Amino acid sequence: MTRLEKAILQVKESRLHENRPWIYDENGEIKEEAICGEALCLLEEMKDYEVSVDDDFVGELLSDINGVGDNTYNYNAKISNDLDYTVVKDKENGGYYFVCMVHLHGDIRAGYTDYFVCHFDYEGEWMELESVNQIKQIDKYILEINLFSEEYEVYDTEADEADEPIGYFYEYDKEGLLERIKEKKS
Repeated sequence: MTRLEKAILQVKESRLHENRPWIYDENGEIKEEAICGEALCLLEEMKDYEVSVDDDFVGELLSDINGVGDNTYNYNAKISNDLDYTVVKDKENGGYYFVCMVHLHGDIRAGYTDYFVCHFDYEGEWMELESVNQIKQIDKYILEINLFSEEYEVYDTEADEADEPIGYFYEYDKEGLLERIKEKKS
């Protein structure tokens, strides 16, 4: 089992315990009323880019002073499990390493999986993976959610101009979104 496969398994298991976050149902699925994208989709897609490394190599990557790190928590991303990541240039072979761990539970400063490492051809390639942008339908509304953004775009499928967005929203739950849409329309 690879590091990423272990992380995926840990994420799935963390959603089943009694004190799981409110966004998950008893089966570990994101509830209909929760507005966020599914991190597991992105993690599954990243399997194609994972490289096998040991702890020493991960340590070297994380100690590279030119590495650029961030956490999706820092910008209130609409993602089911926050990601703590560092991007480091591959000086030997070209491309970039993406070193990541996934938040499982509790305080954002702890409660993560172990690191896994992916290799991409260019610095922002991981941000262009298909599963970074996800669609969720709530009633007659389509939400376009970017896993690395606080806001999401909303479309009304019954509107005359259904291809025109109603606007950008930030709410975390269905009830809050529907109330804000109602306010915006009036």
